[in-house]
Parts: sequence; C-alpha cells; structure tokens
Amino acid sequence: METKLGFCTKLKDVLVDVTVEADLSGMMYYIPDESPENKAIRTVKAIGDFEDFLRDHRSQDLVQLSIVKQTMNMCSNCKEVWDTYEEDGHDYCGYCGFEVQVKEAKRD
Repeated sequence: METKLGFCTKLKDVLVDVTVEADLSGMMYYIPDESPENKAIRTVKAIGDFEDFLRDHRSQDLVQLSIVKQTMNMCSNCKEVWDTYEEDGHDYCGYCGFEVQVKEAKRD
C-alpha cells in the first residue's frame, strides 16, 4: 500500500445505520401441529395488520418495537471502516494510507 503525507485518527462508534424491528409474536397465537404454509399465511396477515396500524395509528399494545443502531469505527480522513497496517514501525490507514495518530478523534 502506498503511504501518503497526512495523518488520520480513529473515529469510534460512528452511527452508520438505524433500523426499527417489530416483534409480531404477541399477535401470533400458537396452533399445535400447524403446517409451515399455514403459519406463513398467518404471518403475512399479521404483517398486513401491522402495516394498517402504522397507517391509521390505532393502538397495538401487543407489538414490541426495537431500535437497532449499527455503529462502526472509521478513519477520520477517508471515512472508511477502520483498518490499519504497520510499515517501518508506523501504523497507516488501510484505505487512504495516511499515518495513524495515537490519539482518537472526536465525532462531529
């Protein structure tokens, strides 16, 4: 890898994506010996019911929502995933080739 003139630091735990997951299991009652096909049909119906709820804002106390945050460490210069290599006793960013400073930068 070609090293470049410049320095970079590690940005820790940068938020890169957020998803909302809905647990519909509270809406799904248990049926002993149910076929996978029938369970799939009921699941699709439960999804449709939940989509209707989102449109008209009715109460759905049985649905649990979870916020899932995806974070990663990244280079302060090129904003790629933090990956380094060592050459001649110095650490460099695996993407932009800038020399890594020892201190860690703060996020904006």
